[in-house]
Amino acid sequence: MLKVYKILFVNVFVFIFSTNLLVASSLQESESFLYKFVENALIILNDEDIPSDQRTKLLVEFVTPVVDSELVSKSTIGSKKWKKLSDEERENFLVALKNYLSKRVSVYVTNYVATDINFKIIKNEFVGKNDKYIKVYSTVSGSGTDTIGFKINWFLSQNNDLKIFNIEVDDGVHLLKILKDQIQAVLNKHDGDINLLIADLAELD
Repeated sequence: MLKVYKILFVNVFVFIFSTNLLVASSLQESESFLYKFVENALIILNDEDIPSDQRTKLLVEFVTPVVDSELVSKSTIGSKKWKKLSDEERENFLVALKNYLSKRVSVYVTNYVATDINFKIIKNEFVGKNDKYIKVYSTVSGSGTDTIGFKINWFLSQNNDLKIFNIEVDDGVHLLKILKDQIQAVLNKHDGDINLLIADLAELD
């Protein structure tokens, strides 16, 4: 019996230890992910050999794969509306929203992540039901000692890969909320017609 308890104890310990390692690994990966994201964005923004309009295009192409457009789609259009869409409507909406969202994130990066900055991650934590998401707290400040910094909180989904699905600036401005308000306003204008929404997405600022 004592041997059985020992085996049970060892198995429980291994499970807890391995779980803690996975948690620590996910949080560490979120830091590496964001530091690399900002670093690569700065490389594009700082390349003065490339015209500004081309830099914007490159930034959009860089941002697109790291944005969780499917999660954002469901969040902005509403789960009930999403379930009623056909497969084709979902695909068309995803494509349109992915293009628009990449532009929005690129604008945020361009406006809030300047070419000469100090980017620092303060902490990160799991949030949401069953710790499904990771929230990363960071600060951005100029390189000078007299510059005023501000906070950027990043919300990451963690399926197969880490992806950005929301950005919050100074505990107030949420990219996801702005996007949701815009999309819901367009949907209301078109009496819920998803195809007219898709057509209008290209014109949203």
